[in-house]
Amino acid sequence: PHVNPPSPEALLATLYYILIPTIFAQWAWFKLIILFPVTVASTVTFAIPIIAVFSSALWLGETVGGQEISALVLVLIGLFFVLFSPDMQRTR
Repeated sequence: PHVNPPSPEALLATLYYILIPTIFAQWAWFKLIILFPVTVASTVTFAIPIIAVFSSALWLGETVGGQEISALVLVLIGLFFVLFSPDMQRTR
């Protein structure tokens, strides 16, 4: 099948997303592991689905229903157990 080549805008957008957010994320990660133990800093990844759901609702107009809220509550419960477990309390 014939595939059209990407537009210059698409190439620039791809280049931007490869470079800018990646560089920022790497910088932020290394700053976090300097400030906090790696086990605490890695829990930031639990926030990704929460931010994604609310960002898509805000910018794309997607609806956030009961399933999404239930899933996010489970993520928050998991985050709570990781951050406030007795093992984590000893490492702080």
